[in-house]
Amino acid sequence: MNQGQNLEQDIQYVGRELGQGVQNIGQGLRYAGQEFKKEFEQADQETENILTKFLSWKHWELLTHLAIVILFVCVAYLLYTNPLERTVTNWLLLLIALAVAVQIHQNINVQRGLLKIQY
Repeated sequence: MNQGQNLEQDIQYVGRELGQGVQNIGQGLRYAGQEFKKEFEQADQETENILTKFLSWKHWELLTHLAIVILFVCVAYLLYTNPLERTVTNWLLLLIALAVAVQIHQNINVQRGLLKIQY
């Protein structure tokens, strides 16, 4: 009988220890999850700051203007000088270059406060 009670007590002891261990693991995972969430949010904010700084560089305006003007002039020259190149694809490329230039100017006007957009 004595051995049965000792075995039962040992089983209860192991059960309590396992339960405590599982609780500790759960708390550790919860803490690790909270820390990961904080780190992830901080990294996300840093990425947004870097991306915002990169995209708000003042020289992008000049560079995009130059790229679109060069594209527009090249395609217009191609269409003017070579009648065989007057395909739908090249006309579409010319229109896309013009549309991008218009979009760049609209964004500049919005940023400078010259154009109010109502959503």
